[in-house]
Amino acid sequence: MAGGIAVVVHIWKVVQTMTEVFGGEVALVTGAASGIGHGIARAFVESGGRVVIADIDERKGAATAAMWGENKARFIRTDVTREEDVASAVQHALNAFGRLDCLVNNAGNLGVTGSVQDLDIAAYRCTMDLLLTSVVMGTKHAVPVFIRAGKGGIINITSIAGMRGDPQALAYTAAKAGVMGFTRATALQLAPNDIRVNAIAPGGIVTPIYEKIINWGPDGYSEQKVRALLERQQPRRRAGEAEDIGHMAVFLASDRARFITGQSFAVDGGLTAVMSAAVADMRAGSQ
Repeated sequence: MAGGIAVVVHIWKVVQTMTEVFGGEVALVTGAASGIGHGIARAFVESGGRVVIADIDERKGAATAAMWGENKARFIRTDVTREEDVASAVQHALNAFGRLDCLVNNAGNLGVTGSVQDLDIAAYRCTMDLLLTSVVMGTKHAVPVFIRAGKGGIINITSIAGMRGDPQALAYTAAKAGVMGFTRATALQLAPNDIRVNAIAPGGIVTPIYEKIINWGPDGYSEQKVRALLERQQPRRRAGEAEDIGHMAVFLASDRARFITGQSFAVDGGLTAVMSAAVADMRAGSQ
């Protein structure tokens, strides 16, 4: 009987080791009220961490924090294009939990689209503020906290568009490529302070963003349609989920990734490993 109990205890400890990566560490996640940001926040909480949800959507943000309770999550309304809001979010983490261990710069949307000759420059600047300048500002205000603590981690959410290019989303592509460059540069600058900086480039992830970027015809948008589309497009033959990005974020924020910095990781079901679509289609047709 005693031996059986010992086995059960051992298995339980193994399970805890697998799931509880953190011991109360605090992550500030921008844009965490929905989509990929929500998946990242959930992954941190489920791994033993605590989160500050910084989002412009007060209703969804407050509801998300309430899911886990104030001991695990707090919400602060944050417009990441406003530096004072970003600074307040960092301070909110310190006020709420007494520490900040990781910043996840995630907030964003597709931004302005269309041809370069018709590009609305004012809308372009707004897109860059949201997708790139916000990352710079978040990093600026989190770094002094990390330096005082003697370590810290920054995870920037970019996109495979920054690696491959999207002919319609010019500003989005430029901003996401910029995020990867900024990640490399800050990783080098902050390495002596034991601050690691990495980026995650999601591929096709099931989020509501697809409702706006694809014409779904008379029957309209549905999550099932998005899932079916992504399953066809990606070599892995499954749709990406927000939790897939969350798991990667947890790994990069943990000590298990202590020797990793300055990198951008595609989490895309193998999409960026594929040759150009035209060549791939031609070869597939000849087989």
